[in-house]
Parts: sequence; C-alpha cells; structure tokens
Amino acid sequence: MKAEPKPISQQQGIKPYFENEITILRKIGEGGFGEVLLAEYNDKDEIEEIAIKKMNRLEYKHDCFETEFKQLFELKHENIISLFGFVVNQPWIVLPFYKNGSLKNQLELYNLNLKNKNIQHQFGYDTRMKSLQGIWEGKLYLHDNDVIHRDIKPDNILFDNEMHVKIADFGISRTLDPGKAHISTTNMV
Repeated sequence: MKAEPKPISQQQGIKPYFENEITILRKIGEGGFGEVLLAEYNDKDEIEEIAIKKMNRLEYKHDCFETEFKQLFELKHENIISLFGFVVNQPWIVLPFYKNGSLKNQLELYNLNLKNKNIQHQFGYDTRMKSLQGIWEGKLYLHDNDVIHRDIKPDNILFDNEMHVKIADFGISRTLDPGKAHISTTNMV
C-alpha cells in the first residue's frame, strides 16, 4: 500500500516559484498543448537556468497541467525528468533545463556529423546503447507503476549533462486503475 503523499510545502525539492523571480529567455520547444521556455531563476545568491512548461490552450490548461504535475510529483526514477516546482498563479511547471536537448536533436546532430565526415560526436555507439537501456528502464518503471506515457517520441526523450536519458512530457499520460489490463483512447486527433 502506497503512503499518502505529503503536501507540496513539505516535499523536498518541490517549491513555488514567483513570476517576478523568473526571466524568460527564449522558446526552446512547442507542442499541441503549449510551449517550453528557457528561463533564468534569480534566487538572490545565484541565477539558475530552468525550463518552464507553459500550457497555452485554455481547454487543456487545467487537465494537462494537473496530469503532468501529478505524474512528475509521484514518479521518482533516474530516467524520468525531475519536477522542480510550479509558478504561482500560472499553469506553468518548472523543470530542469538540459543543454544536451532531446533525442531528436542528438539524432539530427549525429546525421549532420556523418554527412560532414566528422566522427567525433557525443552520441556515439556506447551513448546510443546506454540511451536505449535508459528508455527501456524508464518505461519499465512507468509500467510497474501503472503509468502509460502515451507520447514517447524523440522530442520527449531528453539528455542531462552526462547524456543520461530523461523521459519527459507527461501531459497526456494516464494511470491505469488497479485491476485493469489495458487502457483505450477515444477522440484522439
């Protein structure tokens, strides 16, 4: 039996951010429900780069924000993106910013380097094999916890500074009810 989660104010590492502490630098990603922004958080003593997932479409703001926040709040695994917090009075989720980008970015760079006959690239064979293992272990963890991601694609596989896989974007994920063997979808476009 799972223990009841503590209130957010008691969770280590999960915190409220305020808009006046954040400087939006640029858009770094976009999807059907919103956009991802690179921002700086000014924490009095230091400035930290963060990513903010901002829900744009009004009809999706509440449901997707709530789903993603809840999933990231409860899921703790080395191959699942961490939740830093939320922006007060906004449907924005605060996440770590990873300079190595997504699997899509890495594949594009790798293909460009192959065309230019530049074989020195951080996404070599060993990294690709470790990435596959990280994706598999992250998906296994999700399924062991009855979570169906529903949007695994190269854009949603991120790499931290050491090129470890982080599965991201849980906005349309679902948690299976105990005892259910499958999940079905309707009206998806």
